[in-house]
Amino acid sequence: ILINNAGYALGSFFEDLSEKNIKDQLETNLFGVMNMTRAVLPIMRQQNKGRIIMISSIAGYTASPGLNAYNTSKFALEGFSESLLFEVAPFNIDVILIQPGVFKTDIFTKNLKLGDRCHDPNSPYYTLSQQLLKKLEQKLSKSNQNPNKVISVIKKAVHAHSPRFRYIVGKDAKFRHFLKRWLPFRLYKKLILCFFRQAVTVK
Repeated sequence: ILINNAGYALGSFFEDLSEKNIKDQLETNLFGVMNMTRAVLPIMRQQNKGRIIMISSIAGYTASPGLNAYNTSKFALEGFSESLLFEVAPFNIDVILIQPGVFKTDIFTKNLKLGDRCHDPNSPYYTLSQQLLKKLEQKLSKSNQNPNKVISVIKKAVHAHSPRFRYIVGKDAKFRHFLKRWLPFRLYKKLILCFFRQAVTVK
C-alpha cells in the first residue's frame, strides 16, 4: 500500500503567483506523488499486487478563484491517476483517488502559502485577495468536519475487495461535485461567480 498524502495549498490569483510559486506547488503536489509512485511500482509489479491511494481534493474536480496553482496541481493529479489506473491494471495494481472537502487540518491555516504578490497593494487583485482571506478564516472557524472521517474512508479503500476509483468525502465536497456534474456548465458558472461575488463583498 502506498498512500500519497504529501501536499500543501497555495493561495493567490494567477497574476499574483511567481513562476517559482507555481513550480514549488507542482513539485510537491504532483511531482512528489509521481516520484513516490515510481519508487514503489517495480515492487508492486514484481509481487503482482498493490494499491496506490492518492489524497487529492474536491479542488481537483471543481476549481475555485484564488486557488489557481492548487487547483492546477490537483487537476493534474487526477489526470495522472486516471491514466495510471489503466496502465497498471494488468499487474493487479489498484489506483484510488480520495477527494476530501474542507476539514479541520492545517492545510488552510499554518500550512497555507500565498503568492509573492498576494499582499502587494499595487496588485489589481489586492482587495479581492484580502477579502477572500477573511472569508476563508470565517469558513474555517465554522467548519466542524473532523478529518477522522477521511481516515475512515482511506481505511475502507485499503481493505475493499473491489475499491472504487473515487471516494468523495464531506458534505461540501459532495455538494460541489453534484453541482458541477449535473448542472449545465453555463448555469454552474453563474453559481460560482455568484458565490465569488458574495465572498468578496463580505465585510
